[in-house]
Amino acid sequence: MKKSEVKYMDPDTLRSRAQALLKKDPFALTTNDNPVELQAVIQELQIHQIELELQNEELRLTQTELKESRDSFADLYDFAPIGYLTVGRNGAIRHINLTGTKLLRTDRQKIINSRLQLFFEYDSLFGYNQFIEKAFDTNVQVAFETQLVIKNNPGPYVRLEGFVSEGTQEFRIAMIDITEQIKAKEILEHNLNLSSALAKLYAPIIMPDATVSTSAHVVLEEVIKLTGSQYGCIGTFDANGSLDHISTNTMNDCRVVSMDESPMFRVNSAGEFASLQGYSLNTRKPFFTNDVAKHHASTGIPDGHVKLNNLLSIPVLLGDNLFGQVMLANKSSDYTENDIENLKPFTNIFALAIQRLKNKHDLTAVKELLHRILLGIKAGIIVVDRETQKIETINNIALDMLQGAEENYVGMNIDVLNCINSSGKKVPFCTANIERNGGTDLRISKYDGQMVPIQRIVLEDVIDGKNKFLGIIFDITGRKKLERRLALSQKMESIGQLSAGIAHEINTPSQYIGGNLKFMSGAFDEISSFLNKYRNDFDSLCKTGQKELQTQWDKQDIDYFLTELPNSILQSIEGVDQISSIVSALKRFSHPGSDSKVSSDINDALKTTSIICRNEWKYHADVVFDFKDEEFSIPCYINELNQVFVNIVINAAHALKQKYEHSDTKGTITIQTRDVDKWFEIIIHDTGAGIPAEALPRVFDPFFTTKEMGVGSGQGLALAYSIITEKHGGTIEFKSEEGVGTTCLIRLPIQ
Repeated sequence: MKKSEVKYMDPDTLRSRAQALLKKDPFALTTNDNPVELQAVIQELQIHQIELELQNEELRLTQTELKESRDSFADLYDFAPIGYLTVGRNGAIRHINLTGTKLLRTDRQKIINSRLQLFFEYDSLFGYNQFIEKAFDTNVQVAFETQLVIKNNPGPYVRLEGFVSEGTQEFRIAMIDITEQIKAKEILEHNLNLSSALAKLYAPIIMPDATVSTSAHVVLEEVIKLTGSQYGCIGTFDANGSLDHISTNTMNDCRVVSMDESPMFRVNSAGEFASLQGYSLNTRKPFFTNDVAKHHASTGIPDGHVKLNNLLSIPVLLGDNLFGQVMLANKSSDYTENDIENLKPFTNIFALAIQRLKNKHDLTAVKELLHRILLGIKAGIIVVDRETQKIETINNIALDMLQGAEENYVGMNIDVLNCINSSGKKVPFCTANIERNGGTDLRISKYDGQMVPIQRIVLEDVIDGKNKFLGIIFDITGRKKLERRLALSQKMESIGQLSAGIAHEINTPSQYIGGNLKFMSGAFDEISSFLNKYRNDFDSLCKTGQKELQTQWDKQDIDYFLTELPNSILQSIEGVDQISSIVSALKRFSHPGSDSKVSSDINDALKTTSIICRNEWKYHADVVFDFKDEEFSIPCYINELNQVFVNIVINAAHALKQKYEHSDTKGTITIQTRDVDKWFEIIIHDTGAGIPAEALPRVFDPFFTTKEMGVGSGQGLALAYSIITEKHGGTIEFKSEEGVGTTCLIRLPIQ
């Protein structure tokens, strides 16, 4: 059945149609001496009966379309890419879709009536109880993240988002699998931390005033932070193999800390280092143990020493020469082989640093140290004359990143790299504000004109008596790929965030449609019974007269039914239209994207976004469209752009809620489109709370968010930036003023 079959007729049209049908097939009267008034009443009743029959046909069509819409939504519900559950206040699962059963890895029959908390690890129960109590006590949408436990085995990481349905004690929950997101985030953060830690070694170890003590201190600080250890200690030896320096962070907790008292580097009668702490020095190999007391080399912990639960030790070697040892202890989780692999670059660099410091005039050692550091951190180096801004030297790693030759860059102005910041604006490579900690993410041009994402660190140095900029660049293409791996999980997060609102948007019209259908069914029975009674016994009607007929008319509330029935049918049809538009929008939003750009209507995509997000903004804002043309298509990845639009509209809705939640007025979300030269511009403006000035420069950073825990993961705008700039070659930027509002400008190439 096509939707166009259901057309609501206003009362005048309905009456005209009924009168026409009555003329075609009038009811036969059994007497000719009826009063004129009575005949008029009878004709009126006949017209109303035909009206009711016509309305009943509309009702039947409405019921059919409602069933089709519900069937469509049922398929979307059961086979959705995220789990949906309905849970009682006691945690008992009342309904669950197929995706939910797959996440819980249990048959649906076994899940129903079991408690959701049975699938959580013990440490998560307190957070889950707060999650469910907040939902029932506040009637707001809430969120919670945890790892499932399936039959005592670790299950997937999930994000739960939901709300309590109005007028019920049912908690409707969307369950999103965020396992890939968690793993990608861990890999991303680990790689960032490792690169950052290695980069931080460069300056303090290479500087002319560096010492073994300062070098050991910075290495110790970084390896403790990288592994998450509680304690750390670095010992170095002189040329005779005697201990000459200890760096440790156990000073406040351990009473055995001086070199004279320390048992760590004592040599026994066999010429071997004593105890567990000397094990890696004797074997010249790194090792770890997660049970110190049970390791075969352990001789116990001396009095006054800090308690050791687990331990990792790596000798500091350069060839066969032993320069020292790095020891770490009391990591909150177990040490693994990955910890050893992550620390090897640090011990290698530290060994070269010691050699360089002990042989300050050995230029070979200095060059080897520089080479090893740069190779270890895969850093490109560009030396720039501060006065002329010309490139003087560039190493092979930087050339590999740029896919060019040395002659393409040496002698050229540094602006040849065409640096673009996260806002899409061109910026100088070397700035007056020298970065000493961390770096800045940029995009620079390769020799073929393509852009490559980098992290840049700029240091000042004096070479041959002249001021130079030392640019250190890291290729973060791998990191960006990891960020893109988060795209699908972030889309699932958005769908989960919206799903509760979508369910509410569908549930509300379904409820009043159901109520209207019951009312119309009962009303039709009452009126049909009344009309059929007198139609079948017209002689009796003639005898009773008009007065009795009016009495029965009033008794059955015929006027009320005839007034309310058209309104109920109209409201039901509008409800079906609303459900159909939501289901259609959800289908468009969820449709798999294409591997190549497809010409797509951006204005239609923006309208779809507003429908999908309606429950996010309808209480606190009105949405206004200002499109240059009704339709405007450009080649694009429309599925990815839908995700961008949803993220921005949700952010706008949250900002408006923050500002207008306790107000009698509403704010506005204005969505504009226009074509300017070769660009198609999308402007999304809200009159919400605005973005704090200190947060504005970081809005595109992965995992950065100003929202409270459970409301945002900080991936949305990082993903949006990647989609707009990298996949579409466009730009995206934000302007905001606290208390006034925020404007997002997206520019996409038309061709």
